[in-house]
Amino acid sequence: MKKLSLTLLAVIITFNFAGCKKIISQIHDNPGQDFQYCDIKKFKVWMRDSYNEFTVYYNKNGQPKDVLGTYPDTARQTWSYDQHFRYDAKGRVTDWIHNSPGLKNVFQWETFHYLSPTRVLDSIYELNGVNGSYITDQHPPYNSSGAFILCRIIDYDSYGRAIKITSLVPGYVQDIVYDANGNSNLYEAYDNGINLMRTNKVWMFVNMNYNTNNFTKGYFANAYTYNSYMLPTVIDVTPESSMDLEQFWGVSFVFHRLTIEYDCKNMPKYY
Repeated sequence: MKKLSLTLLAVIITFNFAGCKKIISQIHDNPGQDFQYCDIKKFKVWMRDSYNEFTVYYNKNGQPKDVLGTYPDTARQTWSYDQHFRYDAKGRVTDWIHNSPGLKNVFQWETFHYLSPTRVLDSIYELNGVNGSYITDQHPPYNSSGAFILCRIIDYDSYGRAIKITSLVPGYVQDIVYDANGNSNLYEAYDNGINLMRTNKVWMFVNMNYNTNNFTKGYFANAYTYNSYMLPTVIDVTPESSMDLEQFWGVSFVFHRLTIEYDCKNMPKYY
């Protein structure tokens, strides 16, 4: 019986490993596609001993609509923000709005204008919640005094991945190159899991993160815990050079630990 159990365990491990390899292979073959088996349901954003929990709400097309914090008393401590998404008639993101949980003032407002199928004008208004802009407004206050504007043009390849950033304010150009594994030159090292941004094309687009895998070293060093789909469920920031670092996920979340809860309705067809 013991020998049979060990044999069965070996078969299961081999089977699951082969399945994971097929998942990664599918992403390599379709680098611009999302990983359609799981949706992000909740984030728990830890900053030392306090945390803020965020729930993701999707529209009828399966796109993120709102990400809302449920513990607003810790919002200022964690520097994490609610997120709101707006789309045009073609289902393209037009606005990405951030505000502190429980407040209506906008912290940051990002707009997207589509110049061509492979080029987008991206403008960011840093309003800091005090420039008279509210999440119910139709557009950011273009002429608001003191609002910092970052203006850039993003070019995309045939897979829909960002490949070039031409910033007009401030001025610079950055080329993004992807290796054979589908990971960009923006970070130094990656894991073997599936990038959680790939659970939805919108996450990839607004965070400009089309990598196959999760980065383990770059601006920060990260350690991961995974679910059976090889999606990260826990991200821990590991100190480098005796510094106590904090991870930034765009403007949305700043954390020492981030836990992610998924809604996985279907098993991959390879299993």
